[in-house]
Amino acid sequence: MQDTQNFHFHTVLVTVVLGICLFLSPASFANTSDGNAALGVSEFLRGLSSEIEQIEAELQRVDDEAVTAWFDNSLKEEAEAAVEAGPAVADAAHERWLQVVENERLAAERLSGAQLRLQEVQDYAERIDSMIERLEAARQSLESQDTEELSLSQIEADISTLNSRQQQLQLELEQQRSALQRIQEQSISQTETLEELMQQTPPEPVAPPVDAENHRLKQAIDALQASATRRHEARLIAARLDQAILQPRIRLLRLETQAGELELALIAENLLWLEGEFNNRSTQELRQLNSDLLHLVEREPELAQHYQEEVQELRSRIDSVAQHYEDLKTLQQQRDKYEQQLNDLTHSLGAVKERLEVSGLTEVVGTQFLDEKKRLADYGNTRITLQSLEHELAQSRLRSISLRDDLRSLQQLPELAAVGNRGVQELVRIGTELLNLQVQSEEQLTEQLRQNEYRVRQIAELKDSLDQILSETLLWWPSHSPASLAWLKRSDNAFAALVDPSAWRGVTQGVWQATFGSPLTSLLVLVLVGGVYLTGRKTNYHLKQIADQTAHKYTDNIALTYKAMGWSLIRVLPVPVLLYAFALQLTQEELTPGTEILSSVISTAAGWWLAGHLFVIFTRDSGVGPVHFDWNAVLLSRVRRNLVWFLPVQLILIILLALAYGHPDERVYDVFGRLGLMLVTALNGLIAWRILAPAPGDQGAFFKSIKRRILRLVFVFLSLATLVLTVAGYLLTVGELLPRFVDTLVVSSLVLILYSLAVRALVLSETRLRIRRLREQRARAALENMSGEVEGVTELPEPHLSIEDIGQQTQTLLKTSVFTGLLIALFIVWADVLPALNWLDNVTLWSRTIAVGEAEVISRVSLQDFLLALLLAGFFIMATRNLPGLIEILLSRSRLVDEVHSYTVTTLVRYALTVVAVVTIFSLIGLRWSELQWMVAALTLGLGFGLQEVVANFVSGLIMLFERPVRVGDTITIGEYSGTVARIRTRATTIIDWDNREIVVPNKNFITERLINWTLSDNITRIVIPVGVSYDSDPEQVMDILYRIAVAHPLSLTDPEPNVYFLSFADSALSFELRVYVSQMSDRLVTTSELHTQILKAFRKEGIEISFPQMDLHIRDMPERALAKFNGGSD
Repeated sequence: MQDTQNFHFHTVLVTVVLGICLFLSPASFANTSDGNAALGVSEFLRGLSSEIEQIEAELQRVDDEAVTAWFDNSLKEEAEAAVEAGPAVADAAHERWLQVVENERLAAERLSGAQLRLQEVQDYAERIDSMIERLEAARQSLESQDTEELSLSQIEADISTLNSRQQQLQLELEQQRSALQRIQEQSISQTETLEELMQQTPPEPVAPPVDAENHRLKQAIDALQASATRRHEARLIAARLDQAILQPRIRLLRLETQAGELELALIAENLLWLEGEFNNRSTQELRQLNSDLLHLVEREPELAQHYQEEVQELRSRIDSVAQHYEDLKTLQQQRDKYEQQLNDLTHSLGAVKERLEVSGLTEVVGTQFLDEKKRLADYGNTRITLQSLEHELAQSRLRSISLRDDLRSLQQLPELAAVGNRGVQELVRIGTELLNLQVQSEEQLTEQLRQNEYRVRQIAELKDSLDQILSETLLWWPSHSPASLAWLKRSDNAFAALVDPSAWRGVTQGVWQATFGSPLTSLLVLVLVGGVYLTGRKTNYHLKQIADQTAHKYTDNIALTYKAMGWSLIRVLPVPVLLYAFALQLTQEELTPGTEILSSVISTAAGWWLAGHLFVIFTRDSGVGPVHFDWNAVLLSRVRRNLVWFLPVQLILIILLALAYGHPDERVYDVFGRLGLMLVTALNGLIAWRILAPAPGDQGAFFKSIKRRILRLVFVFLSLATLVLTVAGYLLTVGELLPRFVDTLVVSSLVLILYSLAVRALVLSETRLRIRRLREQRARAALENMSGEVEGVTELPEPHLSIEDIGQQTQTLLKTSVFTGLLIALFIVWADVLPALNWLDNVTLWSRTIAVGEAEVISRVSLQDFLLALLLAGFFIMATRNLPGLIEILLSRSRLVDEVHSYTVTTLVRYALTVVAVVTIFSLIGLRWSELQWMVAALTLGLGFGLQEVVANFVSGLIMLFERPVRVGDTITIGEYSGTVARIRTRATTIIDWDNREIVVPNKNFITERLINWTLSDNITRIVIPVGVSYDSDPEQVMDILYRIAVAHPLSLTDPEPNVYFLSFADSALSFELRVYVSQMSDRLVTTSELHTQILKAFRKEGIEISFPQMDLHIRDMPERALAKFNGGSD
């Protein structure tokens, strides 16, 4: 009831204000120079009352009693009391009461947000009063412009204030338009969201507790069920309330937007009058100062002679200020022009969007959009204009700073003003006022440049948006009618328009001016082309000489290839240079749509001719292809035979297509342009079919591979598809795609040349490496034959990598680099067409409602998202397989990273790529982390029980990669196994033992069991050789022999040096121990074996006996027969 009384009170108040405004408006706007904005304000105020009545009627239908009833039945206090009264240790009931509190909090926040939005709409009267007050203030400011006498400084201050208000108002309008668009989009999907919420069933009832006597737990479960139901009800109530206030919110935002636009128009009118008044008064003041200076010079010629430089500077300042005023007028005219262009573009963009929403893109609308796209050329290159304005604005600001410094310096020189000569004082006064005027004019110029720069920036953004929308729509929809009998009947009219001389007047004049308008430039171009042509005639001779030099491996080098490519480039330059020069000359004249298109197409065709003709030269017998790059001879012969006739025919057809597209009559492009596109497409398919045909007599790998068949089928399919699109009326689509296909071929050919050049450099480098190694081996063999074999010295392995290893690593890096470069180049080629794929975002595959904060949002997965997910899945699979290998190759070339660190980095990169791939792809198909975390939690729980060992091994593997107690290449002993670590995988680590057996050990064992790492911090290990000699041996001699043998061994380290110790008196021997240190684990067995051999030889040579176990047997009692026999035997 109170809300209804408030409604009526606000209505009466607004009606009174509107009556006063309408009563005053006719007289108020009678004195304005331009009544367009005033009339708009009057119309707006007249229609405001009806809008207010509609808003009030819609708000009266809003029922928020359900919100009040929901809050009255809140379970929050009961749940909080149960939580506070719970036990100290949380139990199942306590957890459920906490869930009840959380459900109530989230539901209350959702309903509070809906209530806040309702309250904002119910305060409509205050918002409308604010709109009226701002309009009244702007109107009064416009009314007082003829009645108040303003000084020049006051006018400048008012202009600055209005400019600030204008900028602020423009920002507010942008925010209001964005909010209005967002709410309008919400109004479209709100009904669907509400229907989905209504169709959703309430939450399933919670299972009762097992313990039936636990009344507290049962009460908590009942409350949890009730809170879940209430949360669902809150979502439904909030959605209904939002839907009920959508239309009032839209009406209010529309009113505020209209009021802001009217206020902006009033400010623009006021600014226009103030700027004109400022220019008039400034011009009068400038004239007065100029007159004062002339009178002063005529009255006191001696003063003018004495201060000649100062007087000349004042005159130059007067000229500068006068030029600024002229520039200001030009900028104001340009501002009006930019404003008109901005309005036109805004209207065109809105009309295009409205047509697409109402009827889609039909044949008629497609023709209109094509005309609209052609009209975009009338706006010129806004980016260049914007850069020019930005440069001028920066220069103007710098000049303003300098002028203010000059003014400050002049004001700090009181001695000139204190001079008794009145002429000098007058000169100082003129200079000061003139400098002030110059500062003001420069600041006005800066402001005008800033406004124009802002408008041109908006024009550029709107133009790009409109061009993108037109390109997207026209690329997927026909721009012309399909070829039919009616299309054939239009050929007569099209031919009549084609031969009409008046239609070609602009093109013929442009071609004539480009050819004969500047005779000196044309002559210089012809001289340059003729010189290049005469120089290129020697290409065949030089290519043959270079081919002879490359035949021998000692004279072949990469510089010969560069030289051959340079001569080939000189041979093909004349035609591209002539075409580029002609296209450049066309742009120097006044451009018409026909000449602009012709210039663009000729410059593009010049690049295509350069690439095609260069391939023709490359395919000659002495060309770069067969001699330097070793390309297939049959393929080169076919390319040469077909390109000879294809290039000139294609160039003529492309120029004719450009002329047809630029023709003012659309029927010419519809008929003859379509025929030209069909012929170009057929020729491209024909040449691809002939070049990639099978070659029965050729045994090369290319013609036998499946790659050739796939390429042939792809080219034929593209040609047929393009031909079908042309017949079906997709002329703009074909016109956009066909140049990209050709550019793709050109870019691929360039990448092939660069790859072949790099491979040739690699082959030459390996050849030189092989020659150098052969020479080193021969020199080493000759030295060994002269010196003979040295006994006891082990030959070290070759420290260099093999040629095969060098080639494999370099080729892998080369292929990866070339593939990356090709992707970047193709992205640049297709960058203009890629935005058209946004059309796929309009095709929805599936959708569902999710909660984002307080609002219900429909999450949809489009065809673009799905295709992008598949593309990224393939990319991540390739990256996971190849990128770690590439990183390993790059790190292997660095001296700061060893092999072990490289393996760790590549493994972690592979894991990181996997995580990023999963998160990215799941988000694209509509699965958010807030929804996945519950599944992840459940999965983690399941893993904790079912896959506990697997998870433990995985975590242990991560610990090993970060902590690195074991690294790839380390020699370890774990349990009963010893060997070298070969791989550290997700679950287990592979060890290769001394018998070359691969032992797979779970990662968990490396963390939980005892581990011996022989090479963790140092590869140096100690060999202990026990030696036992007889008691007759000299200990010092034995120790000296052992020490000399250890020191002389080549694998024994000197730091730490070998040691010999006399350990003990054993039962049968004197026990010694030789301790020797080696640098590698692989040297242990070799060193041990050789030391044993040398020790044995040295001891035998010195007569030292190596002891063996002996036992002395003392017989005390012996039988008589045995004793007699023994004694008899002794006899």
